[in-house]
Amino acid sequence: MTEIRCRKPEALEGQPEGESRCVASEEEEGEEEMRRSRRDEDDQEETNRVQPSKQKSAAVSFLQYLLRMFFGFLAAVACGMLYAGHLSGYHDRKFWFSTRQELEREISFQGGSGLYYHYYKRMLAAPSFDRGFYELMVDNRTISGQTINAVERLFLYPELITSFIYRITNSQVRRSSVCLCFTLSENCLIVICN
Repeated sequence: MTEIRCRKPEALEGQPEGESRCVASEEEEGEEEMRRSRRDEDDQEETNRVQPSKQKSAAVSFLQYLLRMFFGFLAAVACGMLYAGHLSGYHDRKFWFSTRQELEREISFQGGSGLYYHYYKRMLAAPSFDRGFYELMVDNRTISGQTINAVERLFLYPELITSFIYRITNSQVRRSSVCLCFTLSENCLIVICN
């Protein structure tokens, strides 16, 4: 900006003698005009230079966004796996789940969890996924004397998805039946197989 200088001119018409008047000289006004035009030219050059950097900064910010999303997703998966491991260990410590027989495990489920686990086991015991799905659609073992669609009535979609993933990943291990043998006396032997 132009510096404004105040001077005391000689008495002008209509002004008292002691009053000062602040004016900018004509030379200073000319210099100010030149400075403004130089600034305008510099601003135009700067905007021309800024545009490519804005494009670069947009690409960099998009890359940063992708990296944040990737690491956030990775952290969420890691936390989920740690939490699942914690819950599994907690359930095993609370109910001694790993040392129990299959039937005792089913009984130890609380609320409706045992029923859903039973349907999950039925899906795995079926010869194929299609056959297991059909058996659940036309279920006559749950309610005596009635044929129901257990998939819709009990919302068994999570069990269907889980059993499908279990079959696809070939996680099935040959299932062997669990047999308990009791000898009551020399002649009496009781064998219970699940």
